[in-house]
Amino acid sequence: MLFLYLTKAILMYIIFILNLKERNIVIKEFFIPYIENDYENAFQIETLKENIFRIKILANLVISFEIILALVDIVTAYLKADNRFRFDQYLIAYLIMIIMNLTLLLFFKKYNQKMTINSHIIRKFNFIILSYITFMLCWGSVVSLLDQKLYGHLMTYMVNLIIVSVLFYLELKKYIIPYAISALILLIGLPFYQQSFDVLIGHYINLIIFSLLAFVCSRIIYFKSCEDFKNKILLETTRAELERLSYSDELTLLPNRRSYNLYIEKNYVTNLEHGITITAMMIDIDYFKQYNDNYGHFNGDTVLQSVATQLNIIVEKYGGFASRIGGEEFIYILENSNNKKAYEIAEALRKAIYNLKISHCYSTYIYLTISIGVSIMQLTGKDDIIKCIEISDKALYNAKGSGRNNTVII
Repeated sequence: MLFLYLTKAILMYIIFILNLKERNIVIKEFFIPYIENDYENAFQIETLKENIFRIKILANLVISFEIILALVDIVTAYLKADNRFRFDQYLIAYLIMIIMNLTLLLFFKKYNQKMTINSHIIRKFNFIILSYITFMLCWGSVVSLLDQKLYGHLMTYMVNLIIVSVLFYLELKKYIIPYAISALILLIGLPFYQQSFDVLIGHYINLIIFSLLAFVCSRIIYFKSCEDFKNKILLETTRAELERLSYSDELTLLPNRRSYNLYIEKNYVTNLEHGITITAMMIDIDYFKQYNDNYGHFNGDTVLQSVATQLNIIVEKYGGFASRIGGEEFIYILENSNNKKAYEIAEALRKAIYNLKISHCYSTYIYLTISIGVSIMQLTGKDDIIKCIEISDKALYNAKGSGRNNTVII
């Protein structure tokens, strides 16, 4: 029988190791999964919340179950069903378990899901959960010792062990502490409560095999929770990146036309603040087609990026919103400005582009230039923003018609 148990244990271990290798999982990483430092705190918070949720459910079930057992114990004692049965000891054990779980529920009743969870709270709650798990396993060990006289099995401890192993997400060091304490109680106490040497040896073998299986189950569940968390982070990061790309111009990294339309709709149509003054600047690179055709698309792309960089500097300094709306055209939206300030900003941008001194032999100027059309309007209706932009486009047309490399305000 001993040989059969050991053979089963060895075979299961070999299968387990082969399965890890098949999935290209390093053994150390399986037992101690790696979470990046940037996400470690978030993982601890998520794990803590899940453990608290599960411990509440378990506590309610345990209280209900222990009340039933306590009532059965009282009735059995009253009927004097079996003289070997120590009713008082079991009743005390049941009552201790009920009191412990009630105390735990009362404590967590004060816990608010919306409360700010910091490192101190994480340590405090993890200590409470670890203490509860240690109590559960040690309680199971003690009751299993009491069971030896009448039943001769370790069922109570094994049930508690498997519940703890599959229900909670525990790091390796947090799992070993309650397991080692409770197992030590059984290992030391069994010879005093179990008189049969054969049964005692069987208990030890069963305890070792079952504990190893519970340990592996616990590691699988914890490892899976880590993998799920990492996949969740990867999914969120990928989704955020895709969303960013869908609203950004790939070349200049400025908001694209889709982002521009959303910005206009959200701020000046759906949630229009009446009476707000808007400055719209339409910006166009002068003779860009000639530059692109003669200097090549690569240099043309570099020019677009240079203009975008200068626009970003303007946004950082004055605020507002800048976007590439197509080809060599850009738009800049600014709130609560006036003619003087708007002109100063437009001229600062125009001069900044000229001062880049990008040679343009196919322009009327020796360097690359831009033309800017500016419109300022107080918005009183949902259609006013469109009118303001149309007027700035007309102003840009006038700037182009009056020699380029200038700013026109309408």
